[in-house]
Amino acid sequence: IKSVRAGWVLRVQVPAPFVLHWTDNEWQDTHDDRSIPTSIGIEFVDINVAQSQQAPVRFTFHWVKVDKWEGKDYEVSVKQ
Repeated sequence: IKSVRAGWVLRVQVPAPFVLHWTDNEWQDTHDDRSIPTSIGIEFVDINVAQSQQAPVRFTFHWVKVDKWEGKDYEVSVKQ
């Protein structure tokens, strides 16, 4: 996904346990959220995108089982 609407929820999901290291204000503040497992083998983290949000959501993964960082940042733009 390349963009999300302000006021919506951005769901990041993958088939492995992870900690999502993310920001919604250009890395001024960061958050670390552990993924939530599902019964179908998918793990996810939901990010509530504020109605007033303008900066993109940026994130990277820390893979729990192998204790390794992704080594790449991802960006999802926010549309009003």
